[in-house]
Amino acid sequence: MAAPRSPRPRSSGGRTLMLLGVVLALAAGVLVIYIVSQATATVGQTEQLVVATQDIAPGTVFGSESDINKYFAVKSYPASLVPAGAYVFTTQDDLDVHLLKEVVVTEIFPGDVLLTGDKRVANPATSNAGSLLNVNPAYLQSHANYVLFPLKLDTTGDTGNSRPFVVAGDYVAILATECFNGTCATQTTLNHVYVYATFTNAIVVAVSQQDALKLKYLDETGKLTLALLQSNDNGNSTVAVNASTIAQEFGF
Repeated sequence: MAAPRSPRPRSSGGRTLMLLGVVLALAAGVLVIYIVSQATATVGQTEQLVVATQDIAPGTVFGSESDINKYFAVKSYPASLVPAGAYVFTTQDDLDVHLLKEVVVTEIFPGDVLLTGDKRVANPATSNAGSLLNVNPAYLQSHANYVLFPLKLDTTGDTGNSRPFVVAGDYVAILATECFNGTCATQTTLNHVYVYATFTNAIVVAVSQQDALKLKYLDETGKLTLALLQSNDNGNSTVAVNASTIAQEFGF
């Protein structure tokens, strides 16, 4: 009769692997819950930003809290969509400190977000603000129906001396070249126009509302050039010039 076999010791490897699998599954579940909760929190998080509600032309000065509220509104933005360097709204007082007495030096468009170090606005005492220190509010007070109109022209280039070509307080003639049906003509469109402010890339003129419409059309369809008038020049009458008049006068 064969001798009985001794019992084989059970292996604990299967149980260990099972326990390890359970632990890993629990860890994965916890990780998934954490990631989902973080993503949900990020999606729901918003920032209060200051956004332009209308076009703000160069030369606009934020002289009061009502001016600021006229041009800007506070809107909630998802945290993931907040532009780099955006000014985050905290209180109206802080916004007033940030903008009061500042002047717009580069056009701000509707929907633009205000930045912390926004280069589109500046203190009038800085060179970046052009010749705003020379503005004459009395001129607008005596021309109640006038508006300020910005023209994107290089008017402050180097003229060989310390004075830019055009500064606030000057009077200019605005020359326009328009082409229709292959024929181009140049003429003085507006004369004796008061320059309210100048910047490195724009000039702000005071004109009637009707002339503002004319300037907008000419600026979009033709080419504008400024002629600086003498202090005693109230604007002489001119005749339009085209290829025919040049040929007749100069023989080209």
